[in-house]
Amino acid sequence: MAFLSRFFPSRTVDISDVLRDLPPTGVVPGLEGWLTIPTPGHAPGHVSLWRERDATLIAGDALATANLDSWLGVLTMRPVISRPVSPFTYDWNAAASSVQSLANLNPFLLAAGHGEPISGPRVADELARFAREFTPPEHGRYIAEAAQANEHGVVYEPPAPPDNLPKVAAGVVAGVFVLAGVMYGRRLRAQKKAADL
Repeated sequence: MAFLSRFFPSRTVDISDVLRDLPPTGVVPGLEGWLTIPTPGHAPGHVSLWRERDATLIAGDALATANLDSWLGVLTMRPVISRPVSPFTYDWNAAASSVQSLANLNPFLLAAGHGEPISGPRVADELARFAREFTPPEHGRYIAEAAQANEHGVVYEPPAPPDNLPKVAAGVVAGVFVLAGVMYGRRLRAQKKAADL
């Protein structure tokens, strides 16, 4: 996913004219029975939605219900509670705390921004186990240090890790030229040998 992210569009869309602040009470305007749960970590200001009467949790990108850090997980989209998408999670300590807050709700139905919704009596136990065992990825820009943001946006990002793609690409190109040179040399030797006969 980190490799593919270099090809994602980088321009943004300004929707500030239609955004409204959520009330500090946590009540979601226009959605009776729904509450907002602050779940930062994946994104500053991220919230999840909770409806207690039927234990329904819309986690957004605070977690996923498919393993998007695995090619096999992306291809199969097998339902499994997983951490938020790694290249786009800016604060892993906050992400872990957010997952624990969601696990404390004991949901029956769990929907996330990535993956299919899952439901049933085992969801609460699976989410609790996931929260206890939550681990950030081993590598990435935000592992050692989180980005920082405020109401104006991102104010600090840790330095990006080295990008090995140019070196790898240069190695592949050099390898192609070497292989082409070897093949051309063999062809010249074969032609010379045929001419000598």
